Amino acid sequence: MDNHQSKPNVHDSESEVRDDNLQKPNIYNKYLPFYESIKRHAFESFDEIRENLSRTIQLGELHPSFSIFTRILNRFSLPIGKNHGLQESSPYMMIDVARWLVAMIGNGSSCLQYMRELFMAIKVFYHPSNTGEFQEFLIELILKLAEQFVERVQLLFLSVDNMTEPDRFTLIMKCLPGIVRQIVRQTPTYSEGQTYVLPLLMSVLPGIDSNDFRKKEVTFEVLDAILKLVPCVDCSSTVYKRTDLTEIEKQVCLSTTQFEDFVTDFLNRIFQMISQRSTEISDATVTNNKINWEDETIDIKLISIMSSIVQQCSSKIFQVCTNSNQ
Repeated sequence: MDNHQSKPNVHDSESEVRDDNLQKPNIYNKYLPFYESIKRHAFESFDEIRENLSRTIQLGELHPSFSIFTRILNRFSLPIGKNHGLQESSPYMMIDVARWLVAMIGNGSSCLQYMRELFMAIKVFYHPSNTGEFQEFLIELILKLAEQFVERVQLLFLSVDNMTEPDRFTLIMKCLPGIVRQIVRQTPTYSEGQTYVLPLLMSVLPGIDSNDFRKKEVTFEVLDAILKLVPCVDCSSTVYKRTDLTEIEKQVCLSTTQFEDFVTDFLNRIFQMISQRSTEISDATVTNNKINWEDETIDIKLISIMSSIVQQCSSKIFQVCTNSNQ
């Protein structure tokens, strides 16, 4: 028996697998019974696995490693060193790469550091003087990353209402102050961001929970970040006065009718929190230093929030503030 029998080239079979196939292409596959059904269920199963892995990463149960980024870099088959002029394997689907990268960001991971190193390594290949099949994948990676960032931001908004998982709620709220400026600005690339402002303000109010300091603290941080940039003014009448507004601008203007309800609800929760705190202090025989520190932290944020509201609100909402709890 010949011990030097040639082995099949693994890369040859890999390069034949395309995005719309789950196995090596075969012209007879499509004639098999239930072919379409099996393929559809297989794609659904892989999608579910990807989503579960993304959630596992976001919850901190799985951390990114340098080997992941090395594999991604190698799959681009960039013309460097031994890879020059060779297309050894097919790059991963960029939508999957982007989803994984965005999912790994945050929660104390080193993903951003690895992403920075990855882009520093491939930066030169974005130059027009470098041509090849790899450029298509490099450009697609940028596009898909942007899409996944936007999708993750939108998922953050949808997840804020979930109060049944306090750790997840707190993690989401910690992320929001960092993206507030991008939400409230109207830009051509993300013009619908402003439509989330009022729903977001209303959604985070239940986080003012006297029994959970951390939840209360991150809720105040989000409110403080938003209200520093957004005046509490009802602009809904603008829709009937101007004819040059886009549909998104009309939607934003109409949403501002909720500012009065927001301020009223916010103040009611604050007065309830103060009342409960007063009761706890009067019932306590010994003052706890930890409680004092927590109270001071909340007081500083509360003063900042109230200053932002009263200095930038309409006369009507100012009256709501001054007449509250009377």
